[in-house]
Amino acid sequence: LGVIEYARREGVPLLSDDFRTRGFARRRGVRAYSSLSLLSTLLRVDGAAESLVPDVVLSVRAIPLIVPLEAYEEWGLRV
Repeated sequence: LGVIEYARREGVPLLSDDFRTRGFARRRGVRAYSSLSLLSTLLRVDGAAESLVPDVVLSVRAIPLIVPLEAYEEWGLRV
């Protein structure tokens, strides 16, 4: 709760891979994103980062994390 309140007070987004935490934060008026959303944002901002996608996704898959199939499609990767 402290981190969420800090983000709200400072007006900064919260980065969390727990969907319940993101939902709670959003209900408190905090912009909340997953770490995977950073990759999509990076690709929108810097198309040159496209070459990094396979390495980043491979690294993320090493963490016990579910990567939605839609994300692979958005990043132009085949599962």
